[in-house]
This record gives sequence, structure tokens and C-alpha cells, in this order.
Amino acid sequence: MGQLTAESLFLVAVMTVTGLFLVWLGRYIRRTEDLSLVAGARGATVTDAAALTTLVGRVTTATGVLTVLVGLVDPLVGSPERGLLWGGYIVLALALAGWAHWRSREFTE
Repeated sequence: MGQLTAESLFLVAVMTVTGLFLVWLGRYIRRTEDLSLVAGARGATVTDAAALTTLVGRVTTATGVLTVLVGLVDPLVGSPERGLLWGGYIVLALALAGWAHWRSREFTE
């Protein structure tokens, strides 16, 4: 079991704020269908802006939820397992980004 230190509480705060911002951003992208917030999207090449912004918004929201969860779980995890937690976080975040990139091809030319 990890220990609650000032550093671990700071990590929880940073990860929570970052995750909540990502959740807000994902919901904003979905709600407004703002393509300017979708990296690589060019207005002339997007065939379905609503579907693309929904996809990107969902992935951004999922990444935010994952970020908050990892931040909250980190102080509870012992030192040897902490590497697995952060390694898993990195793999899942990259997998979400890769999945969004792969799926976005359906909505662009």
C-alpha cells in the first residue's frame, strides 16, 4: 500500500484537474462539433464532421476519465506495482489515440 505524502497528494490534484479538463474538452468538442480542435482535420477533407467530432470527443473524454482514475489510484498502489500502473496508463492512452486515428479515416478523404 502506498503512502499519502505531499507529493502523492499533489499528483492526485494535478491528475484530477488534468483529467477533468480533458472530460470538459471532450464534451465541448462533441457538443460544438468544432473541427478546429481536432488535430489534422481540414475542412475540405472531412466528410462527416459530426461523426469525427463525436469520435474525438468520446476518446478525449475517455482519456480524461482514465487520467482521473490513475491519479486517484496511484497513492494506493505500492512502489513495485506503480510501474505497472503507469505503464498501463501509457499503453491505454496511446491505444485510445491510435484507435481514434484509425477510426477517423472513415470520416475523412
